[in-house]
Amino acid sequence: MIKEHIDLFSQNEIRFSVMAILKNQKEMYTVELKDLQRKRESLLQQMGNPSAIRHVPSVELSLAEVAAQIESVTEKIIMEEEKMKWKTENLRRKHNYVPFLFNFLKILEEKQQLKPPEREGKGEAEVSRPSPR
Repeated sequence: MIKEHIDLFSQNEIRFSVMAILKNQKEMYTVELKDLQRKRESLLQQMGNPSAIRHVPSVELSLAEVAAQIESVTEKIIMEEEKMKWKTENLRRKHNYVPFLFNFLKILEEKQQLKPPEREGKGEAEVSRPSPR
């Protein structure tokens, strides 16, 4: 269907974009992790079962594979959390805070909680200026 769409519009269009809607990766990895943990628990129960003693080497091998997969999925979850932190940090870095600050200063001035700048400025100037000799 997508190929047909591309072919239909490719005669008149120079470029064509295909976008996909994906599930939240962290949620997908979390579901996968829970499945792997259930699988690990099942393998551990098989190892404890006395009738399955002859299958212990294959169960141990499967257990090792599941443990490696759990570690891999856990790392993916951590990476997704880091990506979310980076996204939030980038949004904060790029946001224009100037209008907020102007409104905040206006509100402080209306409530008379803003110190007069000339008093502060004169006081700082006297402190920083060396005394004449």
